[in-house]
Amino acid sequence: MSDMTELAARLSAALGRIEAAVESGAGGGTETLARLEAELEQERTRNAELTQQLSTLRERQDSLISGLEDKIARLNDQLDRLGEELHRQTQANLALVEANRELVRATTGAAPAGTTIDAALAAENEALRAARRSEIAEIEAILAELKPLIEEVA
Repeated sequence: MSDMTELAARLSAALGRIEAAVESGAGGGTETLARLEAELEQERTRNAELTQQLSTLRERQDSLISGLEDKIARLNDQLDRLGEELHRQTQANLALVEANRELVRATTGAAPAGTTIDAALAAENEALRAARRSEIAEIEAILAELKPLIEEVA
């Protein structure tokens, strides 16, 4: 930005000199005017170059920001999925713990009831499924991180 400020100051100074020369009508006349017009043209060229550089930088920045926003959205989605899976796994484990406690209570002094064993096995089965879903979600998160790196290499 200091380049733009400096350029604006130089441009204003050149315009001021041109205006002063035109108003006074003195001091070298055509030569001064030609020199000042040449300076003005140089400043306009430099201004155009700086404007192009600024435009290029803005495009690069916008592209980088867009890429980062996409990555943030992907990571948030992964985090949401992992959170949901963690919640399911926690609930399944709590059910497994409760079923096992019930099984222990039921087997104390007597043979366990069929429904108690069924409930314990179902809870254990659900806990295993939840663990598997959690592992799958973790693998998907790892693959999502690796995919952009693989694409960069390819």
